[in-house]
Amino acid sequence: KVLCDEFQWSKHSQLAPSTRNCHSTNHYDNIFLTIGGITENRRLGSALVYDSLKYDWLDLKIDGELTERYAHSGVVMKDELYILMGYGPEQQTWFNDVYKLNLVNLRNKIRSQTADKSGYGLLWEKVDALGDIPAPRAAQAAEKRDDNHIILYGGNNGTKFFDDFFIFNVKEKLWTELEILGPRPEPRAGHTMNVVDHELYIFGGGIYDRMFRRIWKVDLTTRMCEVIESRGIAPLSRAGHTATLYKDQILIFGG
Repeated sequence: KVLCDEFQWSKHSQLAPSTRNCHSTNHYDNIFLTIGGITENRRLGSALVYDSLKYDWLDLKIDGELTERYAHSGVVMKDELYILMGYGPEQQTWFNDVYKLNLVNLRNKIRSQTADKSGYGLLWEKVDALGDIPAPRAAQAAEKRDDNHIILYGGNNGTKFFDDFFIFNVKEKLWTELEILGPRPEPRAGHTMNVVDHELYIFGGGIYDRMFRRIWKVDLTTRMCEVIESRGIAPLSRAGHTATLYKDQILIFGG
């Protein structure tokens, strides 16, 4: 962990799961839930939970139809985790599906200590989405817009890189493609995206052997897009990094 006010690293746990990348990790009520990923050309279908109060990892069995994947997106909406898109290496399949997982049962049983790691009664539920469903893809970015909407941008499908924007209404299960005005970011994958109030900030990513370092801003009210002229020492071009919103700052790590 890093103390953001002090920017000082400390080791939070002596135990850890197997190494991996291209997974998703999401925070929910002092719990971090990690889904999928890949290591040494082997896909990982496990779901891992890290309890930041107990400094403890759990390897969970979750029933349901979610296909093992990596380079997908995970977004927490109220008490549910949504998994979108991704790539299944065993099937050589690019996904454009949506799954959700109710997190209330998981949280309550972890706190009550009444079940072992296979007894949480968790089930992936496939969402039958409608509307302007995005083309199958992986390495896109997806973020919570508000309590009812997820916004998605970019990604690739092995032959094409995307520069399209979509918004998913979780209540109506409806995809809508967004029309963006003005110049727009180059097609890319492996980028990050943060929602700050009514604005969307996109950083990094790449297309083939070209990486990006400019910051793009999209006003979600007017849908106008522009490049931010930043000051200071800008990060190097990169992809596969993380971007964490803390107060009015975005912390870039890795890539």
